[in-house]
Amino acid sequence: MTFPANPTSNMHGGLDSPADESELRGDVLTVAGWCLMDETAVSHVDVLINGVEIGRARTFLERPDIAAVYPHRDAPVAGFQMLVPLEEWSPKAPLEVSVIATGLDGRRWYSKSSRLRRVVDEASRATSDPRQLDEQRKLMLAKRGAPRETPKVVVVTHDLGYGGAQLWLSEALRQFRELDHFTFDIISFMDGPLRQPLEEAGAFVHVTPPPAINGLAAHDGRVTEFAVLFRALEADAVMVNTIVPFQAVEAAHLLGLPVVWVVHESYGLSVFCHTLWGDAVDSRVRDRFAEAFGLAEALVFQAEQTADLFSHLSLASRRHVLDHGVDIAEIDEYRRNFDRAGARAQHGWTDHDIVFAVVGTFDGRKAQAAVVAAFDEVLSVHEEAHLVMVGVQGGPFGDAVAEQVRRLDSPHRVTLVPLTPDTYYWHAIADVAVCASDIESLPRSILEAMASGQPVVSTDVFGLATLIDDGVTGWLTRCSDLQGLVATMDRALRLQPAERRTVAIAARQEVERRSSSSYGLALANALSALMVDRNVNLQPILSR
Repeated sequence: MTFPANPTSNMHGGLDSPADESELRGDVLTVAGWCLMDETAVSHVDVLINGVEIGRARTFLERPDIAAVYPHRDAPVAGFQMLVPLEEWSPKAPLEVSVIATGLDGRRWYSKSSRLRRVVDEASRATSDPRQLDEQRKLMLAKRGAPRETPKVVVVTHDLGYGGAQLWLSEALRQFRELDHFTFDIISFMDGPLRQPLEEAGAFVHVTPPPAINGLAAHDGRVTEFAVLFRALEADAVMVNTIVPFQAVEAAHLLGLPVVWVVHESYGLSVFCHTLWGDAVDSRVRDRFAEAFGLAEALVFQAEQTADLFSHLSLASRRHVLDHGVDIAEIDEYRRNFDRAGARAQHGWTDHDIVFAVVGTFDGRKAQAAVVAAFDEVLSVHEEAHLVMVGVQGGPFGDAVAEQVRRLDSPHRVTLVPLTPDTYYWHAIADVAVCASDIESLPRSILEAMASGQPVVSTDVFGLATLIDDGVTGWLTRCSDLQGLVATMDRALRLQPAERRTVAIAARQEVERRSSSSYGLALANALSALMVDRNVNLQPILSR
């Protein structure tokens, strides 16, 4: 393989997408490529359109093709990518795309420019066709049995595996049972380990196929199926967890059932659709997706910044930001019975070692590879540092990070741990938590870390910027900026143990303040109120 290179600076890279003189169909532009710099690491990659910088690409993404031929430590994760929504650019305007990569030593690599032309299919962008549900089916679905003494809520979610949104839901449902205002059943697109405890607690769990997004007929068929399920389960209200099950919202609205829709995602809608489904989503189905946000009686977010992404799709009176906490009492009980010194000794760590912990499912947006690169930089001046990364799972990105670790000068200083439900163990054993994500609302793992007495090194993404007060409850740096991440980790390492403890205490106090009211009980009260009056003002119930 031949590397495009600037021979005077020993920098290598390529802009793979978009190809020069190509045509672009759709509303999202993928800017992707790779870059390596001899004897240093890439700090960040800026994307330019028509010569104007529009933001930073996600870096440290898997590139097995580059790893196969290049010995650099970061070759397995030399990729970068940015998904650019094109609503702001005229459909007829030509676009010229380029990137600038900046190294930790200040060197810059400039890609070649790619020129492309947008092709807009006016027919596919026409107003959505009328609903395919005929009046006979509407009447059939509208039939209801006699009211029951105890109302029923049907909860629709995307996944029952381990993950932030799933664990958030599991805790909310536990609180629903405590309040006992209604019974609930679960519909999920994916099965997983969270199913068993739900069924053991008495809930009915149904796993159903994923959304149908490649045509209006398929979409309307999926809406009808959800409506039939809601009727069969005798639902009085619906709660939807994540934006993936959007067709359930339309079905509930069709039946006249109130909907509380919990939005965890921090993507704009066009980028989300492109990320999840690529070119498969029919533009008219995407229109119906957007319309669904105006159908729910309540949209619940975990951060103001996330709510702002959907402000153009819904009424302000229906958008609510609800802090979600963690079970502090449960964490405290775990720590009371935990032999921290003994657990650290099993891994070869003493009281003098400083252990960074990254807890979360391995994914490019969570930037575990960037943490590895930053950690390798700080090791040169901090021999007491160690890194544990919890959440490894099979797949290209996880494999790439594992290969990156193998190429370090000191791979034994990094511990990779498979995905596990026992995250409390690693929060209890570590000294500092790290979150380098470029997209998050408010990750549960960081709340658990702070409640466990860990200060946090984090990017300033969305809800994290409101949770962490830089230098007080943790330390913040810019997203997709390796140089900033290195400096922030170094900043935490240079503090005396007593100074880090002061930050940890303040972090714990902040989580206690946020966890003073239970989000599950607030949601249960909102659902109960909506079952009495769909026009009720939920602001007093769902306020912070």
